[in-house]
Amino acid sequence: MKDDRLIELAIAGLTGAKQRIDAELADLLGLVRGVAVQLDGAPVARKGRAKAVQAVKTGRKKMSPAKRKALSAKMKASWAARRAAK
Repeated sequence: MKDDRLIELAIAGLTGAKQRIDAELADLLGLVRGVAVQLDGAPVARKGRAKAVQAVKTGRKKMSPAKRKALSAKMKASWAARRAAK
């Protein structure tokens, strides 16, 4: 009986510690990402840095077929000029 009670107390203590660690982890991740995060993963609105982080775009801009064709012609002419200079 005592062993069961000890196990229950250990579980309760570890659960509380896990919740504190999860909260601290969410805060740290929020600092890295610029957005505060709740324990359930839902973002919390925060002033300042969040807008700066969202303004950063990743990836490349898509090129239209017309621009791609124009660039191709320009590069072909450039390489032809280099070959002719040799």
